[in-house]
Formats: sequence, structure tokens, C-alpha cells
Amino acid sequence: MRTYGRREFVRLGLTAGGLGMVAACAPAPSAPAPTAAAPAAAPTTAPPAAQPAAQPTAAPTPATASAATGAGGTNVTALKLLGWNYEPPLVQENLDRFQQQKPQYKVDYEPIAGDYLVELLTRFQAKTPMDVIYVRDQYHASWIESGFVQPLDETDEINALYADMFPYNANQMQWKGKKYGLPYYTDFDVFAYNEKMINDAGFSAPPTTLDELRTQAETIKQKGISEYPLAIDVSQGSDQMWDFWMYTFASGGHLLDQAGDPTYPDQDKVPLAILEWWVAAANDWKIFNAQANMEVLAAGALTPLRTQGSQPGYGGVAFNAHSRYDLEADNAPERSKSAIPGKINVKFVLFPGLDASAPHNVPAWNRYYGIPSTAANKQYSMDLIKYLGGKDQTGQYYTAKRWWLLRALGMAYKSPWNDPEIQDRTKKFIADPNLMQTANSLGQARDGLEFPWWTDWYMDLQANVQQALLKQKTPREALQASADKARAIKTEWANK
Repeated sequence: MRTYGRREFVRLGLTAGGLGMVAACAPAPSAPAPTAAAPAAAPTTAPPAAQPAAQPTAAPTPATASAATGAGGTNVTALKLLGWNYEPPLVQENLDRFQQQKPQYKVDYEPIAGDYLVELLTRFQAKTPMDVIYVRDQYHASWIESGFVQPLDETDEINALYADMFPYNANQMQWKGKKYGLPYYTDFDVFAYNEKMINDAGFSAPPTTLDELRTQAETIKQKGISEYPLAIDVSQGSDQMWDFWMYTFASGGHLLDQAGDPTYPDQDKVPLAILEWWVAAANDWKIFNAQANMEVLAAGALTPLRTQGSQPGYGGVAFNAHSRYDLEADNAPERSKSAIPGKINVKFVLFPGLDASAPHNVPAWNRYYGIPSTAANKQYSMDLIKYLGGKDQTGQYYTAKRWWLLRALGMAYKSPWNDPEIQDRTKKFIADPNLMQTANSLGQARDGLEFPWWTDWYMDLQANVQQALLKQKTPREALQASADKARAIKTEWANK
């Protein structure tokens, strides 16, 4: 087995210390990535794409395809699919249909219950045979550069699928002009609120600025509706603490510039202002419980917005930033204690900013099915990802549509949004499809995803944010420490 030195872990986006941090945090598996939520009509705009990076270097040696004999003496090829642990029964149902349409395949699906990044890096190093894997946008650059993922065969069929995607999603799966996957899902973040809770506190509309958010949260707390009305994800992990991106983007800020240099704490004042607001919210106003919010939710646990509050229709919190697709479960009585049958109680508003002039931008992301370099037979892998991430044998976007109908995972393709069934389902949990269209247009990729050291920097940033919340550092000290680390990682990479 090949051993990996420090430089190679940096190329993966994790120094040896960063990998240990990821493993120790072991964040709960996160959901797949849908496309921006769509209104009744098909969305026309998509967020800008992240910059591509360099081409891959060396690839591990492919494994040998395994085959068994099925009924009637037909050879059945075994395929290995790995993904994070999101709705395994629904994934299996999709795979069962694939096997019905293509009986020459038998798919062995393995949902990873632990930290997906750590598990996949371990298997990449061991050259473990895998045929299709889930890929997050923050892994895209480092995995390709390390030779862990191989490009698709660009057939007319694949090119036609890419032509039907929103530009953002198509760009997020490319690298130096090569295509590396087909979409699992795509999404963007929203600022969600419990309408009953804010109405009972005396407010007729949700907050549009952070000052208004503070006022409403303090009032809700004073009236005994919720002890900590605001939830902010400040947990650590390779796919955690998205909220710092959300709050920063909403006020027009950035964390890294196009060269990969940190913009904080002085060049861009927004990240420091956001962290100062968070520290005050936790320690002075006590409207959010930082210590509790540092814990990663266990798989299957209800989010703070969905836990039972002090009366029917109340959640544990009134405000919670999360993925757009979460609105579906927020309003499903069988999956949310704060849902009100027959009503959309959990709604969203354009993300509040530091002041009324804020642009309300939010992070958007893409998740895709990719082919690892250890795949036994590229064509076999292509058959599976074309079904999961494209069209089935009948010419339908079956899997993408089913994910939207059942769990509101957004579709990266444009044409399915015109489907009346899709439009009808959208109206069941999105109170204002036009507002959804606007929010969709404000999504943007997180800064620096094209740099292979991104995850290592991001994990260090998370640690510093937590230290500020615990008053172990001032907000400025925390961000300065993170900025210094970012420059050191970038320099180390450039000099290796």
C-alpha cells in the first residue's frame, strides 16, 4: 500500500493534523446536494461557478470487474456504490429499479455512517475497488488532482445532459474542460423561521437585518416562547459550520479572494462583524446556545427547528439557517414536531444581513456521482451514473425527480422543473415560489473550493470560531490566527 507524506495530505486538502481533526470530529453524514429550489416555473438563473483547478496527476490502478452467474446462466456484474448515509432505503429503491431495467448488474450499495471524507481517503490510499462514489464540491479539486476520480467519456448522451443543466451545476463538475460526474442534487441555503412563534411574539413579518433578528429573538426569549430562539451551526467537521458562510455572504462578505488569500480580518470587515455578532448573541444576549450548537446532530435526530417546543406548532428554536430542501421536512408532520398539518408554518426569508443594504447572497453547492480511478470497468460505472444522475431507460430524469418529490432534493437540470407534478409538489412546502426564484439567483459557490488545501484551512477556521465563542480568543484574535494559518498552508503548498 502506498504511504502518504505531508505534502500529499496537503494536496488532498488535509495536513496530517487536519485529517486527525476531521476524524476526531466525525461529523454526522449530511444530505446530498440538490439544485437551487425552483418555483412553479422552471428557474432561469443559477449562481456563479467556482473556478476549476489543475488536471489530475497519477491514478490508482483499476480493479478487475467481478461477475456472477444469474438466473438462466446470464452473467451478472457486481458494482460497488459508496455514499454518505442519507436515506439508504430510498437509495436502495432507486437501485432496485436500475437492476430491473438492467438485470446484467447487481449493485452493492454501502452508505458510510462515519465521516465520509476520512473513510474515502482511507479507501483511496488502499486502492479499494469502487465503481461509483458520491462527491462533494469541496472534495472535487483535491480528489481530481490526486488522481482519485477519473473523467467521464464525453459521449453525445453525456453532452446532451450537460446542456440541460444550470450553468452553475455543469461548471461545478468540470475540470480544465473535462466532465467528471452527473448530479446527485444541488441546493442553496435559506434563513428559516417558525411563523407561529414570531407571530405569537407580536411580529407580523420575519427579520430582514441582524438587528431585527436580535430584537425578535430577545422578545421571543423574554416572553418565554423559547429559551434560545436562534440556532447557529458552530460544530466542527469537513462539512459543518456552513452558517459562517451564510451570514458572511448575506452581508456581501467573503473569506478568501480569488488568489486564495484570506480577506479577513481587515481587508473585508464582514467576517469579523459577523463573528462579533455571534459572540454577543451567545454570551451577552444569550439568544443562542453556542455550547450546545457545537455538537454535531446524531443521524436521524430532529433539528432544533423541528423539535417540540412549549406548545403545538412551536419548535425548539424560532430561527434556523439551513438547506432549502430542509423546508420540506420542516413542514412534514410525520418528521417535524413544529409542523402544522395543512399549513406551511416554517417559511423562509431572504437571508438577513448586517444592514438593510445587504445583498442577501447565500452559499450554493453541488453534489455528484463520480467514477473513482479504481473502478473495474468505466463503461459499467457510466451505466450506473447515467441512471442515478441522468435519465433512465424510458428517457425520464427518474431519480432526480423522485428525490424532489420525496425529499425536495433540488434538481440540477432545467427541463424537469416544467413538470406539473414537480410544480404541484413545490407549492406544498414553499409558501412563495417567486421568493424561491429570487433566492435561487443569489446563490454562489464558497470561496476557494478550487484549492486542494481548502479543507485543512476550513477546519482550522472552525476551531478558531469556536474559541471565540467560548471567549478563549477575541473575535479579531481568532480570525487573525485563521488568516495566518491560511497563508502558511498556501505558502507550504506553493513551495512543495
